[in-house]
Formats: sequence, C-alpha cells, structure tokens
Amino acid sequence: MTNDTEAETASRAPAVERPSAEFELTKLRLKVFALAAENERLRNTISYQLGGALLRAKHWRGLIALPSEIGHLILESRRRRGRGAKDQASLDLEVRKALMHPETADVDALVAALNTQRMTPRRRAAVLAEVAALVRDADHDRWLTLLRAAIQADPSNSRGIAAAVDLMNAGAIEEPRQILSHIAKYRPLTQSGQIRSQVLDGLVRVRDRGLAVPPRKAAPVQKPAKARSLMYVAASSVPYHTSGYTSRTQALIKAVQGQGWDVNAVTRPGYPDDRNDIHHMPEGPVAAIDGVTYSRLPGPKSNTTPFDRYCADAAQSLYGHIIKTRPALVHAASNYLNAAPALIAARRAGLPFVYEVRGLWELTHAAKDPRFEHSERFEWQRQQESRVASEADLVVAISNGLKNELIERGVDERRIMIAPNCVDPDVFTPRKKDRALAKELFLGDSKVLGFLGSMTTYEGLIDLVTALSSLRRNGHDVCALLVGDGPALPEVREAARSLGVLDRLIMPGRVPHTDVMRWYSLMDIAVYPRRPSKVTELVPPLKPLEAMAMGLTVVASDVAAIAESVIDQESGFLFERGNPDALFRTLEGVMNQPKHARAVARRGRAHVKKLYTWDAAAKRLDDAYSALNA
Repeated sequence: MTNDTEAETASRAPAVERPSAEFELTKLRLKVFALAAENERLRNTISYQLGGALLRAKHWRGLIALPSEIGHLILESRRRRGRGAKDQASLDLEVRKALMHPETADVDALVAALNTQRMTPRRRAAVLAEVAALVRDADHDRWLTLLRAAIQADPSNSRGIAAAVDLMNAGAIEEPRQILSHIAKYRPLTQSGQIRSQVLDGLVRVRDRGLAVPPRKAAPVQKPAKARSLMYVAASSVPYHTSGYTSRTQALIKAVQGQGWDVNAVTRPGYPDDRNDIHHMPEGPVAAIDGVTYSRLPGPKSNTTPFDRYCADAAQSLYGHIIKTRPALVHAASNYLNAAPALIAARRAGLPFVYEVRGLWELTHAAKDPRFEHSERFEWQRQQESRVASEADLVVAISNGLKNELIERGVDERRIMIAPNCVDPDVFTPRKKDRALAKELFLGDSKVLGFLGSMTTYEGLIDLVTALSSLRRNGHDVCALLVGDGPALPEVREAARSLGVLDRLIMPGRVPHTDVMRWYSLMDIAVYPRRPSKVTELVPPLKPLEAMAMGLTVVASDVAAIAESVIDQESGFLFERGNPDALFRTLEGVMNQPKHARAVARRGRAHVKKLYTWDAAAKRLDDAYSALNA
C-alpha cells in the first residue's frame, strides 16, 4: 500500500510527456516515405529486374527477349560494381540526413545524390517534394528551394501544379505562372491548373495595364427614385456569415436607415457561392434580417475568375441593379474585390461613389504570415486598395491610423472622413453573471480573464496565457475564458499545456451570436492583448467597445488602433504592446484594486455611449452623403 510520502512524491512527479500529434504525423510520413524509397530502390536492383525478365519469359515473346535482357543486366551489373555502391551510399546518406534533419538539409547535395541514381524524374521530384513538405512551416526559404528543385527535376509532372498553387499562396505571381506555362507544353493542364493559370494571367494584366475605370459623368444616367437613397454593397452579410464585418454592416445600415435614408443592401455578385464556410443558406435571392433586406446578385465566382473579368461581370450585375432600383449614390465596404466593381458600376451610372475602408487585407495577411509583405501579391493588393480609394468621391475610414495610411498612399485628405467601430449601448448593457453557465463550467470563485473573437497570432493570446501562468504563481485564483476559434487555437492550447495552466483555460470555440451576452457576463476582466504589427496599429477591433458598453473592466495593449478608443485609467487599462510581463503587472494591479477597476469600467461605458454609437456614426454619414448629393 502506498504511504503518504510516496503519494506526495508521485503527485509532484512530472507528467510523462506525450508526443504531439504533429510529431506522430511526421514519424508516419517518414515511415511511408522510407517504404516508398525502399520500393523504388528494390525495383532498380539487378535481382528485381532479373526476376521480372524471368516472369515475362513465361510468354513466348518474353522468352525470345530473355537473352537480350540478361545481356543488358550483365553489363549494367558490371557498370554498377564500378561506382554503384558508392553512389547508393551517397544517396542513402543524403536522404537520411534530409529526412531526419530536413531543416538543415543540403539541397545541392541531395539533388546531386539523386542525380546519380537510375531513378525516374517523377520519383526524383517526389523525394524532393516530400522533404520540402517536412520543412514547410519551419523554414520558408528552404521549402521554396526544395520545391523549385522538385519542379526542375520533373517540369512536366502534375506535381508542379500543386507546387504552383503553393507558390501562389505564398504570394508569388510570375514564378507559378511560368511553372504552369511550362507544364502546359508537355501535357494539358488539369481544370484546376487551367483556373490557376487564368487567374495569374489576370493579375498580370491588371498589374501591367491597370483596371479600366470609366471617367466621371456630369450627371446621372437616370433620375434617382429618392434623393435620400443609396445602394450599399457588402462583401459578406448575415445570415450567411457572422463576424465583426457582418455585424458592422448590419448595425451601420440600420442606423443609416434611422437617419431617413432608403438603403438597398446588396452583397458582392457571386457571393456566397464562392465561399465554402457558409453558416446558413436561406432560399431565394433576398434575405430580410432585423429590418435590413439583403439582395444576392448573380455573378461569377471571385476565387476562380480572373480579377479583371470578375470586375467586368460583377460591375454589369451591379449596374443592372442600379438601373432597377435607381439609388442616388453607391456605398461599398472593404475590400477592393468588393469595391472595384461597385466603383465601375457607379461611374457608368453617373453616381457618387463612397468607399468604406475597414482594413487593408494585404496587411492582415502579412500579420498572419510576415513573409507575405515581401511578395508580389502583397504589392498587387496594395495597388488595388490604393486605386479604389483614390478614385472614390468619399472615403470612410474606421480609424485615424487608416486615414493617415491612405493619405500616405496619395488619397486626398479632404475626401476622407472617420466612422469608427461602434456599438449599440441599448443591446450591450451591463448584466449579472449567468450563474447556470458559470456552474456548468465549474468556475467557482475564480476571477475570469475573458477574450471573445477570432484566434489569430496577432491577437496575442499566448501572451495572455503567459500572464495567466504568472498570476497563478503569485497565488491568484484566476482562469482564462477564450471564446472563438481560429488558426492560433492549437498553439495557444500548447502554450497553456507547457506552462502548466491548461486546466485553467476554458475554450468553448465559436458560440452562437445569440449567446454572446451570456459569455460576456462571465468575464471579470476583458483582455485584448494585440501584438504590434502594421495591421493592429491601423485596424481597431470591435470587441473592446462591446466589453466597455457592458460595463466590463477592459485591459488591452496600447497598439494605436485600440488606444484611439480605450483611454488608459479613464475608460480602460493599457499595457505595453508585445510585453507579457507588462500585461501580467497590469492585470495584477487591476485585480488588487477592484474599487478603482469598477470606477474605470463605469466611465468606459459612459465613454462608449458618448462617442461610439452607431447613431452617432450614421449622423456623420448623413451629413457626408448630403454633401455629395448637393
């Protein structure tokens, strides 16, 4: 029977480290690769080929050919005895090194070793592609080098199409275009390859010639049905998607309608058929949601149609809707893919065009993958955003940071106004903790650090987990509630496990929009630890405003986009961005001064009610719209 001392020792013993799923997957891939390599090696041995010749000799044609085949194998055997053992040893060594330590693989040595073998180009390319796959996440440059070597080993292989897609996703334009063009010389491209090739050609056409935008007309082609009417073009909407983007669209349109404007809301032509993440798909081309009616317009799929052709077809669809509904102006929200066709349609109809810049998608992509900032597609997307903003009669930016960025890109400052993210304080109101949900989660008396939103790397959730660990070490009874999902979720969970706080982390995933208030009610402190990047400095999140409106204590990093609305010690608490220790100290200070924290939270709600309501934003838009129509 175990005594108390032994039990204590056992409880203190470190848990056995379990291999991660990624590690096990890598081991499995290596085993599969090793078996494939061994199969290839055996097929090339003299004994295997001799056995094949003898089997074929059972047929009279094989019997006639047998002496010739045996003679060929004798000569091949003599040739191999001269240098084959050395070459095979070299190949085995280089492949073994590449598989066991792909991050340090000598690509030139591996290619040289492969070239000494009687290996089909297809197999040689497969070896290189397999090693490339192993280093893809760890070493981007080495991955590209190996990928290019695989393509060079067998340019005609259909594997090159997959490589071209990988390069496209990494931000390249010219290189994947050349690869697909080269493959097409040897064999017809697959349907997927043809689509990729056409999309790349479209990017090059727009890059080299620019997008054709009609000049402004002196007057509309037809009289508007109402002076205070507009067509609002959104890239996505409820009920098909629920996100910060669609929430802003819904709330802003309702508020503009409240100012007496007749708003005809439409979604980007081809949407949502070109999305594979639809939450809900109602029947029919029209959806009425809480006082806002969205019309779905026909159009090509934006993700498989060359950009210039998509713009032409989508603009025609939008123009037809303008002729049918006769608005007085056109307002389109981010991004350029949504706004460019709307700009063209508005110009054809002789109507003022408003571009609402909610973010810059190339910067968002670069925040998730910093290498993208140095790619061809980053610059291409930057050019399209700048072009649409420069052509607009009015630009609506959601932050001062975005306004300044657009001015740097050449947009006339006099044509830019600010309409920040806002909330409805009558919807987001202080509420008592949902005791049933708290009991279900076994929260007890623990203080809850909360986050609600998309889990991306730049949200800084690993910094939050690090601060949670420090608070626990200092004796605080605290847990973290992270509501939402996203690509950073696995690494956040792994960080919590390595820091020993996985059992203090609650991650329910994405929750229904109707349940958001229940989850907010559990939070003692709402935490938004965004890390510094170009996009986080320019684009403000909506969630801190929701939390402030609910009377929650808000702790956030001092990135410029957040600091515009969260005033340190007045409406919330700010800490030095990218500094987990500063986050820990700020959280501990807030927890140690609950009376001060509650006072700041009350001022935070008052701050939101005064400056950040949709009605206030709609009033500013009302003035701007009226000036355009004057």
